[in-house]
Parts: sequence; C-alpha cells; structure tokens
Amino acid sequence: MVVNWYTSGVRLDFRVLHTHIAMTAQATTKRQRTSSPPAPKLQKSVPRRSSGTRPVAAPHVDEAESPLADVEENADQSLSERAHRALMGMILSGELAPTEVITERQIAIQLGVSRTPLREAIRRLEGARLLERQRSGVLVVRALPIEEYISILDVRRLLESEAARLAAGQIPLEELERLRGRANAVLALPEDAVIPAAAEDEDLHLMIAASAGNPVLEEMILAMRTRTSMFRFGRFPARRRDVMREHLAIVDALASGNGALAQQAMEQHLDQVRATIIARLTDSRRRG
Repeated sequence: MVVNWYTSGVRLDFRVLHTHIAMTAQATTKRQRTSSPPAPKLQKSVPRRSSGTRPVAAPHVDEAESPLADVEENADQSLSERAHRALMGMILSGELAPTEVITERQIAIQLGVSRTPLREAIRRLEGARLLERQRSGVLVVRALPIEEYISILDVRRLLESEAARLAAGQIPLEELERLRGRANAVLALPEDAVIPAAAEDEDLHLMIAASAGNPVLEEMILAMRTRTSMFRFGRFPARRRDVMREHLAIVDALASGNGALAQQAMEQHLDQVRATIIARLTDSRRRG
C-alpha cells in the first residue's frame, strides 16, 4: 500500500523515504568503520566439519576446578592422615619417648611419605599437645606433667560419666554381654597373667562414648583419653580385679537403662583410677 504525504506542495512517497533512510544509515556505518579499528573476529567453538567427521572442541576447565586437582588434594589428605595415625601411634606406644627430638626427614623416610603431608600431621599433633616446639625451634615429644594428668582425669570424670548416663539403654545387649563375658574371663585368670590392655579398659569406654548420641562429647572424650594414654606410669596388676568389678557395675547399669546409676558407676571407676595414681606417686616420692 502506498501512502502519499503532501507537504508544501511536494508529494512524498514513503517508499522513497525508506530508501533515503537506508542509504543514510549505510553511509553512517561506513564512516564509523573508517574512524575506528576493526572489531576482532569471534572464534568459533566448533570447527567446520572435515572429512565427514565433526570434531568437538575441548571445554575450558579452570585449573582450580580440575578433577585432577581434586584427586591430588585428596591424595595429599590421605597421606597426611596416614602419617598422622602412624606418628601418633609411635608416640602413644612409647616408640617415641617424651622429650625425644622429632627429625622430619628421618620420620618421613620411616613412614614412607613426603615431608608435605608429614608437616600437616605434625601440625595436628602439635594442636593436640602431643608434640611441642621448643624456643630453639626443635620439635620434641611433649612430656605430660603429673599435675596435668590429674586435671585431665578430672575432666574425663565429668565427660565420661555424662556419656554413661546418655548411653544407658542405648547399647545392644549382645555387646554388653560380650563385655561382661570378657570381664568375667579376666577375673578367672591368675594374677600374673598378661592380657591386652583393650580387654581391660578401652572397649568399654569407647563404646559408651560412641553410644551417647553426642558426636562432640565423643570427640572430647577421645581427645582426653589420648592425652592421658601418653602418661608412662605402667600398669597396675594389683588393681586388675577391682577394675573388672567396676566395669561389671557399669555394664549392669547400662543394661538396666538406668542413666543415673550408669553415671554413678562411671564416676566411682574414674575416682578409683585417680586415687590409685595419686597413691603410687605419693609412695614413689616417699621412697625417693
């Protein structure tokens, strides 16, 4: 459809007007191109098809987001965890004695790891106060003073008695029966019989901590027990039967589901441990 527009006696045709506007736009574009540098051509992400095969461009992956970087990081963490467990085991077993100097190179060779994961393991053990760095910068196994040992026992009494209260009625009866059978078997042994330390103590305490339903409480108990296990005071064969009877009292309270009774039984057990340590120290000082 043609629209006629009369202005000052001149007839304009919209088709002519459209042509004029288009020519003006082309001229403006041409001037802009000559006055400014050409725009860079965009790279196509997919090249043209060649010989019947359509190649696919490899996607760009940031190095920080690379799956290979994640694998390498996980490998370092795994080595660090292995070094942490091995080094802590050497400390708790007495292979590395209190005040003994830790040489990173020697330990790294012994554990079969590089010094990078070993340093991470050392940092964690320093945080747990199993290792300490002296003013000279030398790293040594930390010696646990007797006063600190007693203080940790006091904290353990608070934590583990609460864990026993929470765990009452939560541990499967078959597990408690297993512990009860082990305690009775130890009671039947001769006084001088050698038995694993776990049969005397660890299994019951760790089971209670894990059954309390409080992960933070469990973590704190494990940390306190790790620190007290550093204290080299020897075993107490004369208290073996008493310890087993105390354990049986705890097991019975747990099986009954009586939280208050389980709490009391754990308190009495740890009170006896503390009293025995103090009595041994007093006797040693008197003889010395």
